[in-house]
Amino acid sequence: SPADLAYYGIGITISNVIRSSRQISLPFSVKLLSKGETDRREVRSLLKFISIFVIPMVIGGIVLAPDLFRIFGKVYMKNAWILPPLLIAAALTVYSSAFRGLLRGLEKADKNLDVGYRELLRSMLFITDSMDYLFTAMIIALSILTIPLIGGLGAALSRLAASLTLFSILAYMCRRHLPSRRIIIDLAKICAACMPMTAFLIFFKPISSITTLIDVGIGAAIYFAALYAIDSESRFLIKSFLRELSERMFAFM
Repeated sequence: SPADLAYYGIGITISNVIRSSRQISLPFSVKLLSKGETDRREVRSLLKFISIFVIPMVIGGIVLAPDLFRIFGKVYMKNAWILPPLLIAAALTVYSSAFRGLLRGLEKADKNLDVGYRELLRSMLFITDSMDYLFTAMIIALSILTIPLIGGLGAALSRLAASLTLFSILAYMCRRHLPSRRIIIDLAKICAACMPMTAFLIFFKPISSITTLIDVGIGAAIYFAALYAIDSESRFLIKSFLRELSERMFAFM
């Protein structure tokens, strides 16, 4: 229905904030392309850096889902339940993008100028690009099955299922480069830093669109303060990010 389409569109618009975090992995991919090799320490740093931004956005987005929908109009608040699966799908897409960049950067088939089409078709360059078609096909097929039954929620769950499938495939393909135990520890620290932010967002509910944006800013400040206090590696990553950001800003001025 038109109403379901509107709710889904609002959810996609909000989740695009998370999806835009895919650009975080771009410098890593460029470095990989120049070197053609990496180690688990670099991959861990990349995934941790992505998680520092993505995980609090997912948690905060879920807690504030009705309030975020209210920004587009109070009439949409009652259907904010469509947002959580879209936020999780967007987060999985960000990680999938990082995995794809890792596989492409390690591929050596394109380094040879005399490489044939057959070798390119077998390379990760072609395989990772073709996964976008699989992702789109899954969304379409699942949406056709679920939308007639549960409306807009079906479209959201279809996107989540397709994103989870793509994420699982790419994670399996990258398994040799993933420091699984250390990543779990990193995720635990990030989730711990999210707890005071979550408590603030739950107990200090915004009453308008403006206060929603204010709460988002305060929640982000609380999260980064907590993360800065409990994790020395995150302090280093955040400082490096701020230093790089300031250098780029001064370069454009």
